[in-house]
Amino acid sequence: MSASIRRQSGLVGRSVRAVPYGPSRLYWALQSLDLDDLRARMSPELLRYLAAATLFFVGFSVFFGPLPAYLVGSGRSADEVFALFVLSSLGSAVSYAKVGAFAARHDPRRLQAGALATRGLAFPAVAVVGTQFAALAALVTLGATFLVIGVTWAVIAVTATGMVTRLAPDRIRGEALGAYTALSSLGGGVGSALGGFVADAAGYVAAFGLAGVVVGCALVVVLLTGGRGVAAGEQSLAD
Repeated sequence: MSASIRRQSGLVGRSVRAVPYGPSRLYWALQSLDLDDLRARMSPELLRYLAAATLFFVGFSVFFGPLPAYLVGSGRSADEVFALFVLSSLGSAVSYAKVGAFAARHDPRRLQAGALATRGLAFPAVAVVGTQFAALAALVTLGATFLVIGVTWAVIAVTATGMVTRLAPDRIRGEALGAYTALSSLGGGVGSALGGFVADAAGYVAAFGLAGVVVGCALVVVLLTGGRGVAAGEQSLAD
């Protein structure tokens, strides 16, 4: 993640660059994964969903990696960038409990698919809003978009752990959740690097468009994941 901080009083600005997914985090994420063991102990449905989760975390980080630099470069002040991220966090915070109750009564796979579809459209929309709208209209529209992005994260976070739990047999449920966490870190690291590379090479519109495409691909894999994972996993362990 990168951001430029400029003082409005005319003093010389300074640039700050931070990397939330550094090599050490990627290393430990890879170290914690044993792909042969995953294939042997987990059902095809669970493995398919873990692949989808890895893919959508790549897409999320392709978007969020270069996002602060894009916002500042498109004319947003440091305070405005901070406020936008606060809105996103607020959208998530106020939605977790409601999403949990709603997911208990409805198909979590379809809920997650809807949230992924919304994000897949919202990510490239941020690039369009920042470059095509007037300053005030862009800020208001970005605020609403970030709020929606925050709500969709609550849906994805709640339903993802629920789906992993549902698809994993009891004996390996903890391992499945650990694999999900490790793969989310791996996807985040790959996505951050990819997003920065694409933004530098082809611009932010291309990077955010790629993020939407990757999330869309993950959506397709999620929809292909059925509900037979628990039974299949238990049968595999019994054999």
